[in-house]
Amino acid sequence: MSGFDTYRVRERADIAQWVLVAAFVLLGGAFFRTQIIQHEKFQLRAETNRLRPIALTPPRGTIFDRDGGVIAENVPGYSVKVLAQSVDSLRAVIARIGRFVPIDTADVEEVVRRFRLARYQPAVIFGDATFETIARLEEHRAVLPGLVIQSEPKRLYPAGKAVAHLVGYVSEVTENDLAAERYPGAELGTIVGKAGLERQYDDTLRGVAGVRYMEVNARGRLVREDAGGASLQPTPGQPIITTVDLDLQRFIDSIWPAGVRGAMIAMTPGGQIRALYSAPSYDPNVFVGGISRANWRSLNDDEARPLLNRAIQTRYPPASPFKLAIGAMALKRGLIGLDTHMPTPCRGGMRLGNRVFRCWKKEGHGSLDLIGAVAKSCDVYFYQVGLRLGLKAIMEDGVLMGFRDRSGIDLENEK
Repeated sequence: MSGFDTYRVRERADIAQWVLVAAFVLLGGAFFRTQIIQHEKFQLRAETNRLRPIALTPPRGTIFDRDGGVIAENVPGYSVKVLAQSVDSLRAVIARIGRFVPIDTADVEEVVRRFRLARYQPAVIFGDATFETIARLEEHRAVLPGLVIQSEPKRLYPAGKAVAHLVGYVSEVTENDLAAERYPGAELGTIVGKAGLERQYDDTLRGVAGVRYMEVNARGRLVREDAGGASLQPTPGQPIITTVDLDLQRFIDSIWPAGVRGAMIAMTPGGQIRALYSAPSYDPNVFVGGISRANWRSLNDDEARPLLNRAIQTRYPPASPFKLAIGAMALKRGLIGLDTHMPTPCRGGMRLGNRVFRCWKKEGHGSLDLIGAVAKSCDVYFYQVGLRLGLKAIMEDGVLMGFRDRSGIDLENEK
């Protein structure tokens, strides 16, 4: 081999050596950057893939009556969820659960639908599981991969249907609620107030959800429930004290005739609500943990419309209470005094044109002054007072008295 060829071989060896040195320097720099400089970033990414956050439901604030009686409170409850990697695996686990506890087919489809909206969250199978259900599932946990049984506060309304239209009920927030931004700060799975006081004061009662972590493998399967990561305890909601008298509310419910539709409101002269009752009613406890399709259909198909709050969501003729307003209008305008008698005494009715307008008392009340007419609620007396006032005066004074306006009660959907 010539000296020139030896030189070329050595030159190429030197170039290859420097290329290898440069490659190792670049690799070493990349490893140093990844493992030392960006260690926290990649550790967080790895932990994020390994740990699955699970929301912890906060206890809602207690609702009290004026004397400290409990209208709505929390009791211990359980939810059953499944941590699944796909719809097929979710259906498979639900099918296995169905071997041990009954599951409605329609409810399964709803579970799958909600899982598709939030695959990173465990799918809720039972929002309010009984202890018997929990015991059966725990017994067969080995064949139920991804099963998550969680202790959660459960809403309870001790007075049941007696307070339904007053307190309302709670339920899981829907996609429409989130799209309409009805509940700021809520996410899928959040329990919110849907009617009554629960809805009106939801931002006060709801609290702030906590979080705990579960460990999953690369395929998203549950490895262990307590992953040891830092957890955040939920913040309970704030209690509220109302002006309601719970004993009075229960009493109205106890004496209300069965099958009679209507409403009753009891309030102080200062406008504080002591009782608000609507019939027919419903049990707000059936909504806790998610109402079944059968119950929901029954409430909506009932021709008596038990979900309708007749105290604030319907309109009725003012009837006899408006006699007081008519009397006040006439006194204000100087048309009558407290001792004024009407020209026509009450004999059970009064003819106006070709029509007879009846009094509630067929035999009549006779001749009365204003005080007597109010005490006996005589229709004929106030027919004549109304004629003296005239329609224009009644409309003007009625508007001034606020009959055109809503009451301003702190309940939603007043008409």
